[in-house]
Amino acid sequence: MRSPDAAQRAAFAAWCAADPGSMRGLGPGSEE
Repeated sequence: MRSPDAAQRAAFAAWCAADPGSMRGLGPGSEE
């Protein structure tokens, strides 16, 4: 992992891919 932020973005991308359209703007990391 290059940085916690990169890890968070990767996790968020995986979360979105696993659950598309469920809560599109409200996932982990959306606090930015």
